[in-house]
Amino acid sequence: MKFVFHILSCIPTLYSVRTTVLSKGWKNLWTFVPTLDFDYGDRSWTIFEKFADFVDGALKLHNPPTIRKFRLHIENIYKVQEKHFSRIRNWICAAMRHELSELDLYFNPTQNWRDNSYKLEFKLPRRVDRCKTLEVSKVHSNCITYPSTSPGVSRVEYLNLPGLKFETCSLPNFSNLKQLKLNLFGGSYVEYVMELLKRTPKLEDLVLNIDFSSWYDEEYEGYVPFEPPEIVPICVVSHLKTVSINQITGHDDQLDMVKYLLKFGEVPRNVTIVTCGLGRGLGRARQRARQGSAGARQGLGRGLGKGRSAGGLTGG
Repeated sequence: MKFVFHILSCIPTLYSVRTTVLSKGWKNLWTFVPTLDFDYGDRSWTIFEKFADFVDGALKLHNPPTIRKFRLHIENIYKVQEKHFSRIRNWICAAMRHELSELDLYFNPTQNWRDNSYKLEFKLPRRVDRCKTLEVSKVHSNCITYPSTSPGVSRVEYLNLPGLKFETCSLPNFSNLKQLKLNLFGGSYVEYVMELLKRTPKLEDLVLNIDFSSWYDEEYEGYVPFEPPEIVPICVVSHLKTVSINQITGHDDQLDMVKYLLKFGEVPRNVTIVTCGLGRGLGRARQRARQGSAGARQGLGRGLGKGRSAGGLTGG
């Protein structure tokens, strides 16, 4: 029976439910599986309302003592309304009632980035940051805002966050976070990244994915230059091992941030920079990143000792 539950845990809930027609022995087995996986991207769904009705029904029937993982992936929804947000919040809260260990939330509704009059903002329910059993939180979205700091947030060890909907003054603290992946949309964001580093003292792995397609090169001019914090973040000098920056464009604030991490990092084993290839920005990124990081690597090498790599540069 454990083998059957393991199989059902590895497939989307839609297909797990369908196993009830196999035989009487399979009837309602899916209701005891400690994993829920709902994906609107599945070709079985053409209308969101039908998908939502299925999730509602499955959550009512599904009743294990604990839920190890709750995965909800939704994208390409047009004309999102508050009623959609309300249903999604209810689904998350329902999973949280069962001592949830891992939340995997991907929510990317279609919206016009250039239309300032219509900006979506989905606030995660307070139950998320109050959940004492939550260990892994993967949140990927173009509109989600994370709740303020609380005991639940401090337990999270892995986090995947958007970099668009956050004000630096309202960022939560992640005292046990070890892996952080940021998906950054539009404009200057180094202040946001540095503020997060201050709030993640045990961070070991940092990944920055820059969505350079959400802004034009000319719009970047005039941004406030990078200003290093007065106190170097704890994670930079004591825990940060790997840094990966994808689709870097070569602007001053980006390169200054990279040089800062190389200069003050005490334990990094690998720093990877991938350029985006935005015409004139590509050449500048390669040239300045090499120049800036070369001197920083020399100082870094003395602190790291022999045999460690301070990173590499790859043209995309």
